[in-house]
Amino acid sequence: MKKLLLFVMSLICILQHTIGQSATKSYPFAVGRQSCGAGTRQIHYYNYDGVNNIIQNAHTGVAGNLVNNCIPQLRIGGAPNGTQRFTSNLASVSFNPRDHQIYYLWTNISIPRTYAWRWPYGTCPGTAANKLDTLVSFGADILGVAFDNNGNGYLLEFSPEPNGVPHKAWIKSIDFATGAIGGADTLNFTGGAVIYLTGNGDVAMTPSGQMFFVVDNKLFTPNYTAYTGTGSFLTCTYIDTVRTSNAFVGLTYAEGETIAAYSGGGCPFDEVDPLTAINVPITKNNLPTAVYQTVDFATIVSGVGAAKYLVSVTPTGTPNQYNVVYDIVVKNYGNMNVTGIQVRDTLANINGAINVSNVSVTIPVNPNGYAVNPLYNGVGPLATNYNLLSGSPVLPNYPVANSSFTIRISCRLSNILSGIVYNNSAAVTGTDFNNNSLKDISTNGNNPDLNSNDKPDDIEEDQPTPLLISVTPQTPPCLSLTRVLYMQDFGTGTGLSTSVPAAVLGPGVSGGISSVSYTGSTTPPIPVETYTVTNNAQNANAAHFISNTDHTGNANGRMLIVNAVPIIQNVPGRIYLYPLPQPAVFYFVLCCLYW
Repeated sequence: MKKLLLFVMSLICILQHTIGQSATKSYPFAVGRQSCGAGTRQIHYYNYDGVNNIIQNAHTGVAGNLVNNCIPQLRIGGAPNGTQRFTSNLASVSFNPRDHQIYYLWTNISIPRTYAWRWPYGTCPGTAANKLDTLVSFGADILGVAFDNNGNGYLLEFSPEPNGVPHKAWIKSIDFATGAIGGADTLNFTGGAVIYLTGNGDVAMTPSGQMFFVVDNKLFTPNYTAYTGTGSFLTCTYIDTVRTSNAFVGLTYAEGETIAAYSGGGCPFDEVDPLTAINVPITKNNLPTAVYQTVDFATIVSGVGAAKYLVSVTPTGTPNQYNVVYDIVVKNYGNMNVTGIQVRDTLANINGAINVSNVSVTIPVNPNGYAVNPLYNGVGPLATNYNLLSGSPVLPNYPVANSSFTIRISCRLSNILSGIVYNNSAAVTGTDFNNNSLKDISTNGNNPDLNSNDKPDDIEEDQPTPLLISVTPQTPPCLSLTRVLYMQDFGTGTGLSTSVPAAVLGPGVSGGISSVSYTGSTTPPIPVETYTVTNNAQNANAAHFISNTDHTGNANGRMLIVNAVPIIQNVPGRIYLYPLPQPAVFYFVLCCLYW
């Protein structure tokens, strides 16, 4: 019954995270084709359910929808209606968190030269009569670009040895404004990793700026933040090999997970654990249309998270009344702005609205100049009385320094009893670029994303913030114990016994008879709900009990062993009782083993 109850509670917790508003919304997008290896070449978006590992084409053609299929109309110089250059061959896509634009790269390997175009998210560039011209071109074969959370671009290069021969790897910066490619720093692989094949792979960046890449089916994360462009050697951590027989073509980060795309074999997708490289198949939801093929991957992520912590508690001088200060930290966890930001905190949930007074709000960390809602009181009755911010401002993802802020709530709480925990949580809400609602319940502390995966609403990341006034002792503790009132010794010897020796009572203590509410046994293994007295716990059940002997140094010292079932419904069995004249009664749990 207890295990069933725990399972039901866990299921409820999971359902709350599954069906409620999410703190993040990811739209993986790709350059690819409408079916595996065939069909129209296009840019398309996916919906990804990271809880259930399901991928589905994003719904297109809906009014106001900004994630529609797109066939960009692109040219390389010349007349506006010149040759169409968009293709999914030798092409890659990226998303820049700084300018919120999609970057598309295509390489002419016969030169070689890589051409780059960009356009704002939610749009499809050019027309047949007026195609979009290149932004810049580079005299190099660029397989793909990753932008960090500051919008800085990086690319990877590998030495040109034949397949089967160990390859070297370098990282370089890339500037689309100047057309400059920076100097190379060498990647030093950990764990003895060797790259033998460079034909397939991809690079991805998390919203917070951690880079991952796969080549030769091996997953790496480089310390690119130490990049100098001066020939330095940078640590590149080898995580493990991704176990797949398919050709690896796409890698991106969505819903706190790394997801991979493959060519051939039905063009499957996998979730790849960024800590272990263990891959788990992603189910395709082929309704209403079959899931599109990916040639190269990127993601637009929107996300917001909150954490709340207790700053100070100060007695006012009135019994059970305190001035309390809380801080709420709010942070953008995506590579896109979040609009309509609002933070709510119901102070009445702490100890009732009648016990809340003297409420004031400030924003001590406020890079975006937000204003406090003058009507906030935390207790109602109006809905606006719970909103901490005035209006519905935007929380940007860039610059990074502006992507978070801190709200401070000061209040007076009355009738707070010592020894009782008073929990409270805040909530932050907002809207992503495609009009999806975002919501996160605060977790205790100053870090909304405890496991650092850019998804702040994972299970256990919504712990309430406790307020506890500790019970203080009325008299100082004794510096030393000078009088022993009671001492129980179970004697010495080997084998099993049911005999419990009489206790040794101190001066002035009398009366009392020891008792055990379990049946004694001297035959191993002792049955459930029985006890024995022996010098080694394993004597009671050699197959299931550990070897555990007397810890006092007494040779063959015996102990009381009880084979008890777990406590059910908080009604424990009485293992040992030694009653003394009222009001003193001693209960002891000496050793309880269950299996």
